[in-house]
Amino acid sequence: MNKKIIVFFTSSIIAVSAMAAMPMAMFDGGIPSLYQDTVTRSSHPKQKDNKVGSKEGKACRTSVLMIYNGGDSSIATASKNGGLTQVFTVDQDNFSLLFFLYSKKCTIVHGE
Repeated sequence: MNKKIIVFFTSSIIAVSAMAAMPMAMFDGGIPSLYQDTVTRSSHPKQKDNKVGSKEGKACRTSVLMIYNGGDSSIATASKNGGLTQVFTVDQDNFSLLFFLYSKKCTIVHGE
């Protein structure tokens, strides 16, 4: 009985220590979490009436159990995917399930 308690507490301390060493950006929410953020809104001279532009580009990355992390969610990739040469706004679309079980982060750019 004593040995089981020691093993449990030791495992718990190791798990908490490992999670503390991970970047907090990986932990976006709870069970599940889906949210969108506006990262930046520019005052580009060609941006009229606060419109976001006629084109949209999107780039995503995913993480599964923090073992597989893949994709490119950079603004440059999102711009390239949408054929943008001028970026007016940058938004983020985030989805996570059970903290680090599965997460997907997308960067969405609007412009011309």
